Amino acid sequence: MLKKHSVRFEVTNVTLEDFRKVHPWPRDSDDSSLFRFMPFNLEDPEFIEHLFLQKKLYHSLSKDFNDPFDGKPHFNIEDEESDPQVIRKHLVKIFRGRDQSKKEAEKTASNLMKNPNNFINTSASKTFEKVRVCCFTTDKENVLFWSHYAKSHTGVCIEFDASAMPISMAYKIEYSDQYPK
Repeated sequence: MLKKHSVRFEVTNVTLEDFRKVHPWPRDSDDSSLFRFMPFNLEDPEFIEHLFLQKKLYHSLSKDFNDPFDGKPHFNIEDEESDPQVIRKHLVKIFRGRDQSKKEAEKTASNLMKNPNNFINTSASKTFEKVRVCCFTTDKENVLFWSHYAKSHTGVCIEFDASAMPISMAYKIEYSDQYPK
């Protein structure tokens, strides 16, 4: 017997213009500079050498962020809104596209349908754990940033021209007091 599960995706009609109002590129804002706080230690100059000698920006994995919720996707499958047969058919199509036989794809889909919440969250987590992020700020005097990212006020704050590539492609993020659904 197939246990009934459903998937609810909340999709809003957000235009690119609306998205950019909330997440503007630095080149579209009044901020001509972005700043990055870094530790600096003469005995271990790894971060500074990486930036100035190799001309590379260090990108952190989300698992290394201070906030355990940053970069962590979460999906919830509701029990009353979607047809499990539609989900199963979609999963079979995905796995057939990955060179599985129809029988193998149906078996994989059946196993995943036993606990779709776990499948979606595990898949998303595996994907996002490989994503790297380079963070900047517009506030070079932020005491918390000096404490956390500049090794207890002993590091450096480096200014970047926000109109130059690749910095000009950075997006501003919006924090929320509520964990998204």
